[in-house]
Amino acid sequence: MSQRLVKTPCDGQAVVVQLGWDRPLAGFYCVVEAADNQGDEYVYSNLTDVELLDCHGLSPDLAYFEAVLQRLGIRVPAAMFQATREDAANNVGNRVVWYDEEPPMGGVPGAVGLISRPQR
Repeated sequence: MSQRLVKTPCDGQAVVVQLGWDRPLAGFYCVVEAADNQGDEYVYSNLTDVELLDCHGLSPDLAYFEAVLQRLGIRVPAAMFQATREDAANNVGNRVVWYDEEPPMGGVPGAVGLISRPQR
């Protein structure tokens, strides 16, 4: 499973968005949780999305999660979506990448720093 993460604001609180490709199940996933989450409370989880129940919580199309994040008012770097699509095309697993927050207004979309952290 690939994991692409960013800490970003949502409704006045910091959240962590995780997008990825689930290699064994061949589908995209998305989870949004409060950055200071101490429990199992999620702002959004693909596993509880009723629209995805027939697909075991996964989407065959990453555009579905782009729309979900847009409805939630959450912005993430465009590079996250592109890289996640590449993960699917290459059937990548065991990759964890943290992105910096979305660049400020007027910044270059997708021109964000990223920190790759190998999974242990």
